[in-house]
Amino acid sequence: MTVKYELLVNSNDQSPEAQYATIAHELAHLYCGHLGSPDIKLWPDRQNLDHVTEEFEAESVSFLVCQRHGIQTTSPEYLSNFVRNHTEIPQMSMESVMRAAGLIETMSSERMKLRKNRAGTQG
Repeated sequence: MTVKYELLVNSNDQSPEAQYATIAHELAHLYCGHLGSPDIKLWPDRQNLDHVTEEFEAESVSFLVCQRHGIQTTSPEYLSNFVRNHTEIPQMSMESVMRAAGLIETMSSERMKLRKNRAGTQG
């Protein structure tokens, strides 16, 4: 199996809840398509977004996922500060945010099957 993406989490400075929020945020970048896509059937390729929009989407996903699990994070402060300091929120994709949040939530509660790539092998 080929590794296409790698995520490292600082286990020394963060509580398990903060680590979970960080993982949700970073997976949101992946599943919202900010890092591209190996196959657009898996998730969209949205690499052309600006950094502000990417961060707003990823933080929104992390907020949704963590709130559903009862995990307190800094996401509410980040999002409310953004709205307080800007006249408009970024042109985010609600579909991408909700889809990413749903996928991460499913990953949190059950083991998912490996997907087959276009060549028909798992990976």
